[in-house]
Amino acid sequence: MTELTFAEALKLARRWWWVLMALPLLAAIAAYALSTTMTPMYNARASLLIDATQPSAGSNYNDLLTAERLSRTYSELATTDAVLEETAIRLNSDLTADDIDDMTSVSAIADTQLLQVAVTDSDPGRAAEIANTLAMVFTEQVQEQRATTGNPGATNISNDIAEVRAQIDGTAVRISELELSPNASSELVQTELRQLRTLLNTYQTTYAGLLEIQQRYALASAESAV
Repeated sequence: MTELTFAEALKLARRWWWVLMALPLLAAIAAYALSTTMTPMYNARASLLIDATQPSAGSNYNDLLTAERLSRTYSELATTDAVLEETAIRLNSDLTADDIDDMTSVSAIADTQLLQVAVTDSDPGRAAEIANTLAMVFTEQVQEQRATTGNPGATNISNDIAEVRAQIDGTAVRISELELSPNASSELVQTELRQLRTLLNTYQTTYAGLLEIQQRYALASAESAV
């Protein structure tokens, strides 16, 4: 399965003026142990805010809804190779990008515009450092990409909608093929199906967000013509 690069995936998520901001990063640390004989593990969390800054009369429900959908896309971008590798470099430790990936999860918090970076490690200080560093690296890379590419017009959004629609259709076809295959119940096929369904959900979320943005452009154009 072909994976999007950070820049390619971000291109789909940056089609509106959403600013990714690192909140004050004093990562909360929670300790837990599965048993008294096991090494205690610590969980550090850092939060990121997806904030709408397009010029308008103010935020409304649709602004929040689009931000929530984009935050789910950002949660996928936050653990791309580019982010993980730069995080490993800045930590200047023996941890590799793969190590950090295994220790880290990024999720969109339901009904909010927040992303949560969670890192699990036996060292609470290192867990917090990883969470904070990854959050900062991701924020910087998003801002750098935005500065390079700028905000696109309605034509570019239409092109992106077509691209994502094609990805949705292709992924759906592949899922159907696997579901109808003679070895559909095999573990290998089931694993691929799970991956494809996750990818399809990401595409659909991005597609819905792009459609809303396209509608906003159309409304803005209509209002300016009056």
